[in-house]
Amino acid sequence: MGETLSQVLYAASAGAAVLGALLMMRRWSLAFAYRSGTALFVLLSLVLGFNVIDLSAERLPAWAIQISGMLTSAVFPTAWLYLRDLTSDTPRPLNRRDARHFLVPVLFAVHVIWAFAFLSPRSEASLWGVGEMDAAARVFGGTGVVLQLAWIGQISVYSWFIARELLRLPGRLRRAFASMSGRDLAGLRGLGGLVLAHLVIVVLASLGLIAVPETVFALLGLALTFGLAGFAVAQAPVFQLTPDAPRRVEPGVVNPLPPVPTSDGGAAGEKYARSLLDEERLTRIANRIHGAFANEALHLDPNLSLSKLSERVGVSENHLSQTFTRKIGESFFDFVNTRRIEAAKALLAESDDSVVDIAIAVGFNSRSAFYKAFNAFAAMTPAAFREAARAAGP
Repeated sequence: MGETLSQVLYAASAGAAVLGALLMMRRWSLAFAYRSGTALFVLLSLVLGFNVIDLSAERLPAWAIQISGMLTSAVFPTAWLYLRDLTSDTPRPLNRRDARHFLVPVLFAVHVIWAFAFLSPRSEASLWGVGEMDAAARVFGGTGVVLQLAWIGQISVYSWFIARELLRLPGRLRRAFASMSGRDLAGLRGLGGLVLAHLVIVVLASLGLIAVPETVFALLGLALTFGLAGFAVAQAPVFQLTPDAPRRVEPGVVNPLPPVPTSDGGAAGEKYARSLLDEERLTRIANRIHGAFANEALHLDPNLSLSKLSERVGVSENHLSQTFTRKIGESFFDFVNTRRIEAAKALLAESDDSVVDIAIAVGFNSRSAFYKAFNAFAAMTPAAFREAARAAGP
């Protein structure tokens, strides 16, 4: 019963992965993230399909087991390439250097050829404890252990890459957008705990340290596949200006300060100097920003972005980003939301409008975003501020 249930769960997960791949393929040409995302779901469907076959077969041949290892070891590098373009301010397609990410899958591919073409039935049987293990079987088994350790190391490295990118993302988004709703990959962070639990269980079970019923793996796989498919199908590259247009923010907006020039000057130093705005231009642009917000209340626009501000004041996104960083001294996100919170404070103190109505009126697109920002900038909840303001009187 438990084995049949696991097969059904794995099959359902494989079906969800196939559906995710098909839906991602519909946007194949819009961004590389959709291409690597398609590849990721194809890999997941194959891995999950192998799990179904494994449960239905008495014993898989060695070469089939190595194919399963090859596919599984390609999942994390592909997930990283998907996330890399999803969170990049400039498109990040594959290049030749990216081949290094697939070293472990290539080593598994060598093992596949070895098992299929050179491992005798007797040697293969001895790997399962049938008869005495010969030299060929010992070498194959030993390299298999090395590959398994390499796979565990690979998981650790790419988990760190992914976690580091997700931790850096909010700070980068603050330089380009006034709202991070739909861009901060909150859904992916929510899956992070489930992924971590799954990885820990898989690694411990692979090392023979714990015994885990197959149904547990199947249930975790089902939850992860459906969760990832729901996230990926709805998520556009986060620095894309609108969900339907492929254009992203201008280069240099997310990292407005160029590298420190070399001590001996030269071409690098000259390029650095040319890219920096002088103090006079920074002041002029800062004055234009302050004037636009004061006269037109731009912060009340819930869809305000650095790109929109660029169109309004006639200054490039790159120069605006430099001005916020070097002259104004705060991110675009903090600059806009400080003004939204000040406007909200006035309405909370002077009107009887609901908190949700006030949140929408001052430019926030959700109640949760407003509460989070109000707590961050005012160090209290909107209700507590309203109560304190009215207790203080006029």
